[in-house]
Amino acid sequence: MAAERDPGATALGDDAVSEYLRRIYFALDGQWYLKSRAQFGPRVAQEVDELVCASLARIQLKTYCELTGSTVEDLDAFGGFVVGLLDALYGDHRDAVEVLQRDPDAFVMRYHTCTVFSMGRAAGFEGLPGELPGCGGILAMSASWAEAAGFVLERLPAPAPTDDAARPHVACVYRFTRG
Repeated sequence: MAAERDPGATALGDDAVSEYLRRIYFALDGQWYLKSRAQFGPRVAQEVDELVCASLARIQLKTYCELTGSTVEDLDAFGGFVVGLLDALYGDHRDAVEVLQRDPDAFVMRYHTCTVFSMGRAAGFEGLPGELPGCGGILAMSASWAEAAGFVLERLPAPAPTDDAARPHVACVYRFTRG
């Protein structure tokens, strides 16, 4: 027997549910890392973060394929998975992520801004993109997506930050290719 809906409850629309789940996802990610770091130290917290992110990536890819009926047999389809996942996690991320190449031979993207980097800075951590806590988790997640789909990930050097407002800062560049 289904539970009756509480007439005093405020229902969330689809957009609000999506935004709620995004916020909770990142809050959970940040909170478990900070609590692990406080309890066990930065080295253990980072190691666990990378293990969890790699495992979560395999679940993300499997779930995406199940829900969409897709396969990620070539890099163009794999790029569709990555862009779709980033849409789900970050909402309208088009200003933050640029796809440089998406075809059967390679998928290359660059982050102009990074939520994880911003979260690290907000938590008081110092460093450049790729150096902050969480950056290793994103790299582990990306490498795990690639491995699960039969591809290889290479993190390319990002250009040095500039003060040029016309040229957005590039945080990370990832290239996925056949193994």
